[in-house]
Amino acid sequence: MVRKRRKSNKTIVILLFVAGIFISLAIASYFNQPHGPQSLRKKPAEEYFKVLNAKVLGCEPRGENVWKIYLISFELQAIGGDAHNVVIQSWAMSEPQ
Repeated sequence: MVRKRRKSNKTIVILLFVAGIFISLAIASYFNQPHGPQSLRKKPAEEYFKVLNAKVLGCEPRGENVWKIYLISFELQAIGGDAHNVVIQSWAMSEPQ
């Protein structure tokens, strides 16, 4: 009987130790995450990308120093931050608002 109680005490101590490690990791993870209004604000594209080799391939003049651009070419290089799920919007065939 004594042997069984000693084994159960050892099991409880091990379980409490493991639970303590998990709780410590959860608290550390929480404090390492950004919180507040600044974490919800998106950074400007200039902090994520660098535009290289930009070229206008098709355009027509619309007035003094005004051009309507039909076709452009450029390369994007990721320079920082989370540069996933990028959407580049084009107003092809319509005027932008």
